[in-house]
Amino acid sequence: MKKILAVCDTEREYAIRFMNYLTEKENLPFEIRSFTSVETLREFAGKHHIEILLISEKAADDEIRQLDIGTLFILAEDGSCITEEGFPEKGNCRQIYKYQSQSRVVREVMDCYGAEKAATGPEVIAKPTCVKTGICSVSDPGQKVIFSMLYGRIAAEKLPSLYLNLEPRSGMEQLLPDPGESMRTLSDLMYFYRRGRSGLIYQLNTMLRKFGSLDYLLPVRDASDIGEMTEEQWTGMIGELTRTSTYRRILLDLDWQMNGFEELLQSCEEIYVIAHDDPVSRMRNRAFASELEERAGREKIHEVILPDPDAVPGRDDFLERQMTGRLGRIVRGCMDSELTAGEEERCGRKTSLRKYGSA
Repeated sequence: MKKILAVCDTEREYAIRFMNYLTEKENLPFEIRSFTSVETLREFAGKHHIEILLISEKAADDEIRQLDIGTLFILAEDGSCITEEGFPEKGNCRQIYKYQSQSRVVREVMDCYGAEKAATGPEVIAKPTCVKTGICSVSDPGQKVIFSMLYGRIAAEKLPSLYLNLEPRSGMEQLLPDPGESMRTLSDLMYFYRRGRSGLIYQLNTMLRKFGSLDYLLPVRDASDIGEMTEEQWTGMIGELTRTSTYRRILLDLDWQMNGFEELLQSCEEIYVIAHDDPVSRMRNRAFASELEERAGREKIHEVILPDPDAVPGRDDFLERQMTGRLGRIVRGCMDSELTAGEEERCGRKTSLRKYGSA
């Protein structure tokens, strides 16, 4: 059963708006409750343990502090006493400035809560199996990013899904609307993990962006960040996300030269090898796919041949246009459980490997 995160504010509009924001963050490992009455909160807390409570400072009396609450955050209305380290703590309470962006409030809450959980180790959430999908290419990293985003978007229509791009120079930013300078990236998640702190899932939730129902992180800011991660760190970080998140599918956009490529590849239940629809790319990808058969198992490998996109990257609606174009149709075909013999023939020579795309 999920732990409870509650918001209590007598300013009804703020409480409802904040609850709606939290509810939209589907991967938060909490049951969200909202209260606009202190009396109702007290009655609820008398019967249920509240893991995290955010409450306006006007409503936070001494009786509230005695309730069965794991971590208490006071939503302070006056930001004049804030320091570089945030608000000073009062007793067993932490203070957060109420009138800042909701994403910033959640980030500060999860930063504090994740740090507190570091002493007890990562928490494993009971859930169905999480499938890891590896996506790689030796010739067409751009096509690989497009395929990954479309595949993840379609997969997320049915199951909670996360996409992580592990390429040092992916070009992914060119396909997305401007995220602004304040967005956290994979670099931040890697830094947090390398510091040896647990509560990784709480940090992740402060960094996520959305493409439809798909959760994803922006790629690393500096290409050297990828090389600084060891094989053990990669497998450890991805393993912790697999165990402690509520995702049912995690897509790993892999760089075949990265540390830990072999281990991450072996951990994937399915692997897509992406190539552009030209003779040289097809030839290189066929050789690469054959090599991966020996290393990961023939039954896991699915070759995909992609035509040019239907628009020029750089437009805000670029990925949306691909969803309804040729690429979207091919990606949906990849997710079908079976292909007819005719479809296999149109994709190229017959093989026991599943192959998709144009001839």
